[in-house]
Amino acid sequence: MENSSDLKFELYQAFYYDDLKEIMQVCFNDLKGQNYSTFEEIEIMSSLYPRGQIICTYKGKLIGANLSRIVPFDRYKENHTQLMCSDQNLFIDDAINGDSVYGLDVFVHPEYRYLKVGKTIVEKFIQNVYEDNFKCMMGISRIPDYIQYKNELTCEEYVQKILKGELVDKVLNFHLKCDAQIININPNFNPDDEASDGYGVLLSYPNDNYNPQKEINKGEMIRTILKEELVLIN
Repeated sequence: MENSSDLKFELYQAFYYDDLKEIMQVCFNDLKGQNYSTFEEIEIMSSLYPRGQIICTYKGKLIGANLSRIVPFDRYKENHTQLMCSDQNLFIDDAINGDSVYGLDVFVHPEYRYLKVGKTIVEKFIQNVYEDNFKCMMGISRIPDYIQYKNELTCEEYVQKILKGELVDKVLNFHLKCDAQIININPNFNPDDEASDGYGVLLSYPNDNYNPQKEINKGEMIRTILKEELVLIN
């Protein structure tokens, strides 16, 4: 019998990357094209907000993770694409001006999903986001079961049926069970996601204790950049 003490949750470190890439390829094997984040992408995101990159190991083996980056809520609440989310040219500017954290992916190796690792990762991730005084955690949910209904239901109708409990989508229902709120539906979010017909459902977890007058706790890279800019101004 599995023991919960065998599960360890910690922040991502570079030496985990090869194992992380392997799990991403397994979890997103239905996507066309490159289905994993590069080492450089994760290194930058981790430098900008280390507490947003969480991994889980089981008996020392990496089995799940969460990846995220800081964004301005008002920019990303509007329709956007997967390419925009992974555009490294936006990472630093978005982090400097950001008030929210965008959860890019949460994934768990299929053999270990029964351990509720994904739910625990999301809970720990949201706790970090709230403690660090971000406005909210937000992110896109895939709807991979939509492929069964896309010829008879619009995406909006499909999502409404899920909210009413008339249909189940294995990914969107996971987020709804974690108390996510739906902001809107993004068409053409990821054309490579044929199962979702390219759609992504934008979700948020608002921070009820967000204080706009209080400093947001971002990563050391941001603090260094802002200090350097201040020196140049003075």
